[in-house]
Amino acid sequence: MQSIKNKILNKKAIITVFGLGYVGLPIFENFAKLNYRVIGYDTSKNKVSEINNKFKNKKNKKIIITHESHKINDSDIFIICVPTPLNENFEPDTSFIEKAIKKINNNNKKILIILESTCYPGCTEELVVDALRKKRFKLSQNLFASFSPERIDPANKKYNLNNIPKVIGSTCKTSLYLTNLLYSKICNKTIALDSFAEAEMSKLLENVYRQINIGLINEITMMCEKLKINIWNVIEASSSKPFGFKAFYPGPGTGGHCIPLDPMYLYWKAKSKNFFSRFIQVANDVNQNMPHYILNRISNNLNKKSISLKNSKILVIGVSYKKNVADYRESPSIKIIELLLQKNCIVSYHDNYVNKISLKIENNKNIILHNINIKNNSLKEFDLVVVLTDHDYINWKNILQYSRSIFDTRNVFKTNKTDKIELL
Repeated sequence: MQSIKNKILNKKAIITVFGLGYVGLPIFENFAKLNYRVIGYDTSKNKVSEINNKFKNKKNKKIIITHESHKINDSDIFIICVPTPLNENFEPDTSFIEKAIKKINNNNKKILIILESTCYPGCTEELVVDALRKKRFKLSQNLFASFSPERIDPANKKYNLNNIPKVIGSTCKTSLYLTNLLYSKICNKTIALDSFAEAEMSKLLENVYRQINIGLINEITMMCEKLKINIWNVIEASSSKPFGFKAFYPGPGTGGHCIPLDPMYLYWKAKSKNFFSRFIQVANDVNQNMPHYILNRISNNLNKKSISLKNSKILVIGVSYKKNVADYRESPSIKIIELLLQKNCIVSYHDNYVNKISLKIENNKNIILHNINIKNNSLKEFDLVVVLTDHDYINWKNILQYSRSIFDTRNVFKTNKTDKIELL
């Protein structure tokens, strides 16, 4: 332990960050700024080349960005920030973590491993500690390990790696001490928990909380449509209460790397212990069904104008899962476009963050759509403009002025009282 401690304090520790996505790259950059010896490892050659180009003018000889695993062999600290997707049966795919662990060789050094990838309670114990025991590593002796869940919110201008409290958990007190010592260099506040599982569970609880509350408000939104009540006004009124209420907003569904996926890790783990979470299941069902609900609303909107859904010209605005980001993983926009294409609609989309999208429709037929520019005159050619992601760069005034009809799922046009707008 003493050697790792001293290396952290003296900036002699060699830190490898596995995965240079939205989680790993900020960690890599922050330690690089502090002049630590840091290696960014990613299996994507294109990503490695892109990041190398970003750093080539900084002349920092202490950093390495690579896809070659042999270059990480002398590392003292390994921070794992790799994807943990779900398979078609909503079961965790931990293969990326397992591959990262396999690349960590026994080089007779004491090492610290920090897992940041979201997973189920028990994951760190099983996939890190138990797996490395087979390589003659033993916790608290030559292996120190912690789980520290990522909490990054892409495009959030207020909160970042530095000012979001860093949760860390380990069953080993020395591991907890070393992880806290390391992360206190780049994070303003750390919160220590007594086990891996507590930290793993804290991450899942954060996203279960959001998934369930979004599911609730989406269901209330569908109810309000039947009752002819404006849900947005209702939420605004309820939000005026200074205690006991936190506003969540409806939308076309949940997307991204966390909210649609993380709760199902917990559902899967609980199910393995013969415990079935009804809240998680219902919220998942409601949010997964939202694209179908949106399709139905689009069809009804067109029918009111005596326009058939088939062969209708639809412009979708926004395909990323949230505003001001380029990430469209699990985006409900993609699912909605696929549903529209299956109904033989003529669909175009605009999103300057996403140049093209690959879609699958009936019989697994692949279709590629490309981002189109919004031109005032061309807006009139569409039977309906559907707002699915409310990017800040978009000129909403022009869209309102030149569109024939708008279905707004994001309340962009809340202050505009006109018959051409239908709110979710």
